[in-house]
Amino acid sequence: MLKDFKLLAKNTLLYSFGNIATKIVGLILLPIYTNKDYLSISEYGILTDIEILTQLLVAILGVSLYQSLTRWYWDKELIKKRGKLVFTILITIIFLSVFFYIPFYIFINPISNILLHSEHYIYLLQLMYYTAFFQALGIIPFTLLKLQSKPLLYSLTNIIKLVVTILLTIYFVIYKKRGVEGIYEAQLIGSIFLIFFLIKYLIKNIHPIYDFSELKNLLKYSLPLLFASISGILLSIFDRFGLTFNKGLEEAAIYGLAYKISNTIKLVIITSIQMAISPLLFKKMNDPDGKDFYKKSMNIIVLTVNFFVFLVSVFSFEIILTLAHDKYYLNSIYIIPILSFSILFGAMKNMAVIGLHITKKTSIIGLLIFSIAITNLILNTIMIPIWGVYGASFSTLISQILFFLLIYYFAQKHYRINYEFLKYILYTVSTVFFVIISFFIQFSSIYLNIIAKLCLTAAYIFMVIHFFLGREEYQYLKGFYYKWKYPGNFKNNIKSL
Repeated sequence: MLKDFKLLAKNTLLYSFGNIATKIVGLILLPIYTNKDYLSISEYGILTDIEILTQLLVAILGVSLYQSLTRWYWDKELIKKRGKLVFTILITIIFLSVFFYIPFYIFINPISNILLHSEHYIYLLQLMYYTAFFQALGIIPFTLLKLQSKPLLYSLTNIIKLVVTILLTIYFVIYKKRGVEGIYEAQLIGSIFLIFFLIKYLIKNIHPIYDFSELKNLLKYSLPLLFASISGILLSIFDRFGLTFNKGLEEAAIYGLAYKISNTIKLVIITSIQMAISPLLFKKMNDPDGKDFYKKSMNIIVLTVNFFVFLVSVFSFEIILTLAHDKYYLNSIYIIPILSFSILFGAMKNMAVIGLHITKKTSIIGLLIFSIAITNLILNTIMIPIWGVYGASFSTLISQILFFLLIYYFAQKHYRINYEFLKYILYTVSTVFFVIISFFIQFSSIYLNIIAKLCLTAAYIFMVIHFFLGREEYQYLKGFYYKWKYPGNFKNNIKSL
């Protein structure tokens, strides 16, 4: 099993380069997005609303078929059909994208009026649809890269897309003054470029025969997950548009910035771990040490994500001060910790759900997330008019905690794993305690604040090592430290990866 975790650590590191490249686009461009010379606060609010609508479209157009590919790829009976499966999924996505575009185009005027209170955003909505289509298409080659454990190619592709997107965004927004439309024009070109960059790799992995009979099995598995994905995205839509309708685009902008920064934990850390671990999850389901592997994987996720939640929460003021051009966005510093902890529970839920995937109980996942979406809608309806962005943030946190607890309960019922549940709760409560302490660090000098917070970080690490880190994790981290602490060995260490 140690070999599996070494592979997991190596791939997580490599995938993180690609995910950092993906996320760093938003971070590098934040000073532009929050600069009133290029985007007003209201326009940034529009951007955050459009971003979540894009995610919804990607989920609908992709029909979660990439998850079916992940599940079916290692099925012994279908190994020879892999090329057909990939081709069938790609053609299905293209067909559905054309099919859904017809009503989208017909009703684009009322959609613009209802969601964005104006008909001036019709072109922006069209750009959003085209971008979502190419992103949904691009998920398939990325899924193949993960399944075939090609983190270097994955990261290289993302880095190239990063450079293209940043350069185009700077050109369209700063020099052409294209505003939000320029941002999406850059994203669209970057997504198209990505497809062309991977086209040769994709062709090698397809067999151009459409397998309609197998498509039915793929859809039977993916449709409940699509339902789950849509319901999950609706959690964010209720927050964003609830704020837009009740409190205005300025409040939505504050929430959107806080979400973007806290979501860095998900896109860089959690996604990197999940990409590295996903090829192993289903491989290990028939192994005698499979359940022990899942338990230790959960331990790693809880320890790692808690640590980064702590860092982002404690240094939220310094992060906003560095990245946001307008000081108005400093209002988001207390929202970031709330959203960061909701991401932690989302990560725990994503690991706990493995039992339902193994037993193919995906319908339970769909029903649970639909219930949570309704709960979140009710919470937002009650809390946003009263507490604004804080109401939206706590609605998200409460929903994610409930979702984790329900998934944990039903997954354990169908596929029991001896997770260290009490340890996770105590560790998370300790993290909350340290974050609250950081709010009382308010010196007049920012340098004194940073020094005090670094001391608090040292105390937090001491607490983790002595009370929550298991012997195996401690020995592994110790070996990792001694291997990487000398800069002169970096070149050889990277080659060994």
